Amino acid sequence: MGELATFAGFLQAYGGWGVACALGLVFVKYYQDQKKIIEGKDAALQKANEEHNQEIIAVLRECAGALGTVEEVMNRCERRQERLKNE
Repeated sequence: MGELATFAGFLQAYGGWGVACALGLVFVKYYQDQKKIIEGKDAALQKANEEHNQEIIAVLRECAGALGTVEEVMNRCERRQERLKNE
């Protein structure tokens, strides 16, 4: 209750300037809180993006490995077919 009385005295002494100052402090505090929240969300999104990119790279590597294996098998089959034709 003492803080409220002090605030009321401040407003009584400074009038409109006191209200403007109090609202300015409230807006600054609100802005700082929102900035912290947004930075936290940005960090979480950045981490999720990095993890997603790593998963995509891993899948691409697996696909490239499978395609390489398929290409090797196809080449062996072609060589075998050529050998069978020549015999």
